[in-house]
Amino acid sequence: MIKGFVFAALSAICYGTNPLGALNLYSQGYSPENVLFYRFFTAALLLFAVILAKGSHFKITLKEFGALVAFGFLFAVSSLTYYASFKYMDAGLASTLLFLYPLEVSVLMAIFFKEKIKAWTVVSIAVSMSGVALLYRGDDGVPLSTAGLVLVFASSLSYAIYMVMANRINLQMGSVKMTFYAICFCLVFLLL
Repeated sequence: MIKGFVFAALSAICYGTNPLGALNLYSQGYSPENVLFYRFFTAALLLFAVILAKGSHFKITLKEFGALVAFGFLFAVSSLTYYASFKYMDAGLASTLLFLYPLEVSVLMAIFFKEKIKAWTVVSIAVSMSGVALLYRGDDGVPLSTAGLVLVFASSLSYAIYMVMANRINLQMGSVKMTFYAICFCLVFLLL
C-alpha cells in the first residue's frame, strides 16, 4: 500500500511539471501539437521497450482494438485541449481546473451507471465548485479567458470519460500494454 502511495505521488509530481516544459517549448516556437507529438512518441518508444523486455506479446482482439482507438482519441482530445489552454490562461490555474475530473467521473458514473453519489461526494463537488468560483478573477481582477476555461473543461471532461470507459470496459491486458496502444492511437489522432 505504501508503494502505491509513493508511485501515485511521483506520478502527480511528474504530471504537474508538464506545463513547465510545455511553456518553455512554446517560447521557442513549438505548438501544443508538436510538444504532445514528441512527448507521446518518446513515451511509446519507452513502453515498446518495456513490453519487449518483459517478453509480452502485442496481440490484441478486435474488441480491444475498438476500445483502444477510443482511448487514444479521448487521450488526444484531453491532452490537446489541456496544452492549448496554456495559451489563454495561467498554466497553474489550468492544471488546478483539470483536476476537477474526479468529480466529473462521479457525476458520469451516477448519470450513466446509476452509481449512488454519497454525501461526501456532494460536499466535495460543492467545495470544488466554490474554489472554481473564487478563481473566476485572474490577475488584477481580470475575468478568466472563456476560451481557456472551455479548453481546460473539455480536457477535464474527456479525461473523465476516458477514466469511466477504462473502468467499465475492463480490458484483460496489462496497464503497460494498454497505455502503449492508447498512446499509439493518440499519436495517430495528433498526426491527423
